[in-house]
Amino acid sequence: MATADVESLLPQQQKSASYGATEAKKLDETPDAASQKGGGCLGLDKGLLAIMGVVLIGDMARGLMFPTLSSYVKLMGGSHAIQGFCVAGFSFGRVISSPILGRASIVHGYKKVLTCSCATIALGALLYSLANSTPMLLVAQIVMGLGSGTLGVTRAYVADHAPIHNRTAMLAMLTAVQYTGFTVTPVLGSLLCTLVGEDETPPKNALLWGQMRWEWNQFTAPGPIMAGACALALLAVVTLLDDAPPRTPPKKKAPLDHPPAEGGGGGGAHADEEPMSAALRAAILACFLLNVATKGTIACYETLGASYAVSALGLSHGNIGAFFAAFGALGVAALVSMRWLCRVFNDVQLIVGGVAVMLASTALLLDAGAPGRAGDIAFVVSIFLQYSVGYPIGHTSVLGLFSKVVGKRPQGTLQGLFASAGSVARIAFPILAGVIAELSSEHVVFAVLCVVLTTTILAVVAYRNTFLQYCREVAS
Repeated sequence: MATADVESLLPQQQKSASYGATEAKKLDETPDAASQKGGGCLGLDKGLLAIMGVVLIGDMARGLMFPTLSSYVKLMGGSHAIQGFCVAGFSFGRVISSPILGRASIVHGYKKVLTCSCATIALGALLYSLANSTPMLLVAQIVMGLGSGTLGVTRAYVADHAPIHNRTAMLAMLTAVQYTGFTVTPVLGSLLCTLVGEDETPPKNALLWGQMRWEWNQFTAPGPIMAGACALALLAVVTLLDDAPPRTPPKKKAPLDHPPAEGGGGGGAHADEEPMSAALRAAILACFLLNVATKGTIACYETLGASYAVSALGLSHGNIGAFFAAFGALGVAALVSMRWLCRVFNDVQLIVGGVAVMLASTALLLDAGAPGRAGDIAFVVSIFLQYSVGYPIGHTSVLGLFSKVVGKRPQGTLQGLFASAGSVARIAFPILAGVIAELSSEHVVFAVLCVVLTTTILAVVAYRNTFLQYCREVAS
């Protein structure tokens, strides 16, 4: 299913002196002052609610189509490999758009960028609904991905507008909203299947050179529903968002008038004064590989999970979405509990524990297709371990470790590369999974994932002292 990309490129926050002073005054407000302005105990305001709507539709574009995408590709004559390309197309669009949208928000402000992104997702959703071939379906996935590369922009908005004492909580809430988008919204896709009916004939759409025609069925219905959700999010952005004034990017070699904002920003003057040591570079590279391993694994589940449930277990499309959404909701609960878990366990323990649960999940799928209740139970337990426990805890802990390894250095560029690495994994792994499944079987894919995750655990354990040392340095 979809993961999302929790992390993304944070645009540099270059503000005019007057705007910076205004924001500093607002961010230093007490909790009571924030509540009096309508923010409540969590610092929520109307603009932040609009931002959460944008985050939700960004991954709802993946989740709503999940129950029927694999069958949609199959009915159009596509193979497992083509299915992998279609899943990867969404992440490919995100890789392209994330840095572009981040930079555009600096120049043109948040409102214009997010308005365009909502419109782009709506366009992709309509193309998805009108698709009459697998190439057009791939194009639709890419277009929706282009519009969904806004997590860096939304995180920057939170950093600009949330009170300092609530900033971390608000960013964590964005993560939970994103996870809801790609793991819980599939239940809406299942509901559509139930309401429309599970007709297994491909839609007879015609577009461009043929007569314009659109057929309403379980495969095309998510398109207009998604477009409608985008329209609501766009309306919220236009009417509720308290936009920052357009900001002009700094000229090259121009010194910064002030240090970058907490947790964001690009390079500062001191970035060149503190070159990275070989040990730090190795630790950062290790975090990148952890990111690739966790995101790549969940991407393979997105590629093969639904088709596996249909072929091996005989689940209907309506049941598939509800099935995955239920475990996704438990994953959101796991994300909410991260604050408590961090008090009990350190980052290395959380990563090893989370990845170990992911490993157990993939190992169960090695024999999940066995006939009888044993195979059914193995599949159910596997999805629970992956979506409700392993990935939410493991990947979120990787994000936290990476931030601590980078420390007080400006993180803009590194966070952008980190986001791109995760998106590239979500492109490469589905394609490889589709090809391997086509040439061999799904079981071979899960066997390869077992090797990848086992290697990941061994590497983290071997270098645990190095990681913990960086964590202690940040804490001190």
